[in-house]
Amino acid sequence: MQSTSRYLFLRILALAIILMAWDSSHPARAATLSWNTGNGTWDTVSANWTGGGTVWSDGSDAVFNNTAAGSATAIVISGTRTAASLSAGDPVAALVNRSWSFSGGALNVSGNLVFQGNNSNGGNYTINPTLTLNTSAAITGSTLIGRGNITVAGGTYVTGRITTNPLSADWSNLTVSGGTVTALNGLMVPAGPTAPGRHSR
Repeated sequence: MQSTSRYLFLRILALAIILMAWDSSHPARAATLSWNTGNGTWDTVSANWTGGGTVWSDGSDAVFNNTAAGSATAIVISGTRTAASLSAGDPVAALVNRSWSFSGGALNVSGNLVFQGNNSNGGNYTINPTLTLNTSAAITGSTLIGRGNITVAGGTYVTGRITTNPLSADWSNLTVSGGTVTALNGLMVPAGPTAPGRHSR
C-alpha cells in the first residue's frame, strides 16, 4: 500500500513539473487595448483605453482604430512605452481616415507597426490620412503602410523593414521631415501595374 501511494505521489509530482515547464514556455497572450479618447497621454495610469483594460499595461497590443471620441488625435507618450504590436486605422471602419500624431517619450514595439487608410483612398498623398511620429521608436518587426502616409518628424526611428501593408498594398507613402530612419532589412515595394509606394525626404 505504501509503495502504491509513493508511486502515485511520484506520478503527480512528475506531471506537475511537466505542466510548470509547459507554462513557462508558453507565456500568456498579450491583451489588446484600443485607444478610447481624443487628445491624451499614453501612460500607465490614465483610463484612456478599452478592450482588454482601461489603463495601459506595457506589453499589450495597441490599437488606434479611429473610433475614439472626438476628432483630435494628438498622443503624448509618457516615459518609454512598450507594445507587442501597434496598429492605427482600418480599411473599412467608418472613421478610417483620421490622422494620428505621437510625440514625447519613446516607443518600443516587439512586433509590427501598421498604419492603414480606407480601401477606397486614392494615391493623392496630401488628402489622405497621416501618422506623424515625433518620438524615438524601435520597431522590432516591420512597418507596414496601406493607403496612407507615415511622416517621421523627429527622433530616431528604427524598424526591421518598411513596406506596403499586404492587406491593401496599392500605395503607401513615407516622408522623413526630421530625425533619422533606419530600416535594418531595407525597403520593400511590391511590383505591380501602379507605383504602390514612395518615400521622400
